[in-house]
Amino acid sequence: MRLTKRDIALTRIDVPSSVRSIYFQGKRYTYKQYLKIRKKNSEDFVNKEKIAKNGDEDLLKNLTKEEKVNLVIENYNEWKSSRYV
Repeated sequence: MRLTKRDIALTRIDVPSSVRSIYFQGKRYTYKQYLKIRKKNSEDFVNKEKIAKNGDEDLLKNLTKEEKVNLVIENYNEWKSSRYV
């Protein structure tokens, strides 16, 4: 299930324990259920990052030196343009 911007924001804040229930992902959950969902979502995110990193390393192994240099230049230019926007 894809998270909305509101749901993503809720995963980044700590809700005080005095809250008995919370509306999250279109449903009402108890605070304990919310914490379990939040923990699972963060674990999934970490796993996706690991998979992406491994995929990038495999990709770089199969590229020629020229392709590697072009990839680095492309990533640098993308990073550079994102900083000045």
